[in-house]
Amino acid sequence: MFSYLLISSNIIILYAIKLGADSFTIGLLSSFVQVAYIFMLIGRIFIKKTGAVKLMGTFWTIRYLMMIPVLFTPFLYNRGRADIALLVLIFSVLGFHTARGIAITSYNPIVGQLAGTKDRGVFLARIQIINHILVISVGIAIALLLGKNAPFSRYILFIATGITAGLIGCYFLFRLPEIKGSALGFAEKFTSSIFLSLKDSRFRQFIIVLFTASLALTTLLPFSILFFKRIYGNSDSQVIFFTVFGGLGALSMAILNGFMIDRIGSKPLILIYTLITSLVVIPIIIAPTFKTATLQFVFAGLVFFLSYMGTNGILNTSQNYFFALIKPQERLNLGILYFLTIGIAGVIG
Repeated sequence: MFSYLLISSNIIILYAIKLGADSFTIGLLSSFVQVAYIFMLIGRIFIKKTGAVKLMGTFWTIRYLMMIPVLFTPFLYNRGRADIALLVLIFSVLGFHTARGIAITSYNPIVGQLAGTKDRGVFLARIQIINHILVISVGIAIALLLGKNAPFSRYILFIATGITAGLIGCYFLFRLPEIKGSALGFAEKFTSSIFLSLKDSRFRQFIIVLFTASLALTTLLPFSILFFKRIYGNSDSQVIFFTVFGGLGALSMAILNGFMIDRIGSKPLILIYTLITSLVVIPIIIAPTFKTATLQFVFAGLVFFLSYMGTNGILNTSQNYFFALIKPQERLNLGILYFLTIGIAGVIG
């Protein structure tokens, strides 16, 4: 998670803007996160031969290697070739997420096995708490180090650190025990497994909710960064601080889930997070003016807090509901459908 924060998401968006990226390019880079899930279909072919852990470890390694060319983009920019620098960034990020998409084929089988069935919601919530504490810590560090107008060298330092940390993490990933073929569900045909599951009304409703939440996430969050930079003129470090507020919102969600999800179930929490996500769009549409910079900062922080809390809440709570709906041997095929739904929503968004 630490390495991912340093070489994707907000850092890449801010770096692209620094290279002169327009709104279309920002949208394109953001869409790669979702387009990646299409490549899970390739992962489905490989996983039977490699196993889940080896597949994830191999392509997790490849995704970090794909980001190495980005380290040389400042040289292109300084020689007047910002266009080539942006192309290198675009293709590196695409390669990163392509490899990530293949690797994620293994995600639900591995997490499902680690989570088990007893107290699964608490287990998943604890993972999210750790992740969001990292998001907040890294976000604060990045905001402080970026400053008002960070040079290219500082962005490259973050990206290089992310690549190095990611490759180290891959070593430990390879050390996880492999999942047996029967538990992965190789005997289940992909298309027949999906069609059979979609006959269940509860599963169909789940897919609709997942699609809607993913659409909101991929539309709202990336363009919130662009919105506050272009409309209110916030600096890179200020935008990173806003994402720290977002991390606090997501952390609040994870803590709430840890206390409530195994007590009241996933459905009530999904409804609460859906309401939060819907309401947070209103102030962005209005785009109010403020008399002081402090009020504008508080407004932005609140928007990011609620955005991250709502959208992450729907997705993370849905994952617990997803594992409860399906059988262990369905985690591979329906896990691909799960991420494909997120991917299709992201491309549309």
